[in-house]
Amino acid sequence: MAITQQKSGQSIARRLFYSHLLIALLVATLVGAYFYRAAQLAVFTGARDTLSQIARSTADRLHSPDSTNAQDLPADQGALQLWLDAQRQRDSRIAGIQIYARQGDGSIVSVAYSGNGKAAHPVTTPGFFDAPSASSLSSGWFTPGTLYATSTFARNERTMVVVVDAVPDLVDQPLNELRRNAGLAFVLSVLLALIMSQWLARNARSLIGRLVEYCRQIADGHFEKRLELRGDDEFVRLGMAFDDMATRLKRSLQERDQMVAQLRGARDQLEQNVKDRTQELDRINNLLRIEAEQRSRVEAALAEAAGTDHLTKLLNRRGMLELVDHMVERLRRQARFFCLVVIDIDHFKRVNDQYGHDMGDKVLAAVASLLKSELKSDEAAARWGGEEFLLLWPDIGLTAAEHRTNRIRELLASKPLLPDGPSVSISAGISEYTGLESINQCLTKADKALYRAKEEGRNRVLVSL
Repeated sequence: MAITQQKSGQSIARRLFYSHLLIALLVATLVGAYFYRAAQLAVFTGARDTLSQIARSTADRLHSPDSTNAQDLPADQGALQLWLDAQRQRDSRIAGIQIYARQGDGSIVSVAYSGNGKAAHPVTTPGFFDAPSASSLSSGWFTPGTLYATSTFARNERTMVVVVDAVPDLVDQPLNELRRNAGLAFVLSVLLALIMSQWLARNARSLIGRLVEYCRQIADGHFEKRLELRGDDEFVRLGMAFDDMATRLKRSLQERDQMVAQLRGARDQLEQNVKDRTQELDRINNLLRIEAEQRSRVEAALAEAAGTDHLTKLLNRRGMLELVDHMVERLRRQARFFCLVVIDIDHFKRVNDQYGHDMGDKVLAAVASLLKSELKSDEAAARWGGEEFLLLWPDIGLTAAEHRTNRIRELLASKPLLPDGPSVSISAGISEYTGLESINQCLTKADKALYRAKEEGRNRVLVSL
């Protein structure tokens, strides 16, 4: 599967940084909100308890003239008002004190009040007196007079209740301090998250960079180095996987190199075997070619020997008959003709008797040489038997054949063929083959012409009738 690299606005380190920062901020916000809420409730609960204690203490002192501090208590309403003012001034946590009383007919009246304004909590419900001690909190926590505490007591056979309002600072000051501390803690948490996220991002980027460099080294074929990673996280396991991959890849490459070396050795051996085999085949082919040439020469020699007279080197009777048959077939297709000339050496027996057979053979060879010299390229001569010769002249008529034969006769009769040999003459008979008769008939006609020439005195040329 191919991986395509595309341009992106953020690197993995920046993504890690943002993700870590976001997680840290979420955690810090949630934890801070939880502890802030808990601290806020703790501040309110402490303020309420403090205010309730003040209300109970005031109610206890106003309970009865017979109490321990009865001599300090005022006897009339005016004096009670002054006493309440003194109590409020002595305790800076008190914003106002108000005393209510329930009459015999069940009505509720305000007995005395000390504070910066009018009564904050007019009591109109008789049930307000039922609980011996109570504390309440209105919906607005941080406005003056909203946090208060009550305490009931009996005096002069009347049920009375003390309502104490707390100054705003009793709650606002701790809450403000809490807000400042929470804000500072949040800022410190953000800074710590930034530092931690930056550290994690740099660490991840460094690890990834080392992994990338390690992969490049593997791609370049360097398998010696190993990643030095400590721990048991995903990066360490990834590095171990890369190390294992590099080890296996190195082993695979070594095995491949060994196989390549073996293949090269096998290839070289095969090439050498082919070369040796080729040389052997060339040698055998040369031997076969030489043998074929020799056989061809032998066959040609045999064929030549079979169709050639060994003494005169002319065609023998067999060779001439094959040539005549071939000539007949060719000339028949082409509508051509030829002449056959039968030549016989006159009184050749005398030559053998007077000069011996060796001289007779030399005379035969000399006559054959002369006949051969008078032949053209497409003409042929053969020793027909004993002292007889047969000439084959294509495309020539009887008149021309007679003229050429007489010329040969005159050349033989003009001088001895051999320095110490006898003079010889020839007689000849000529016939023409036109295709209207067979070769045997044509040869018979030439023989008859030869016999007539001999009967008429020899040394002459006659044409068949």
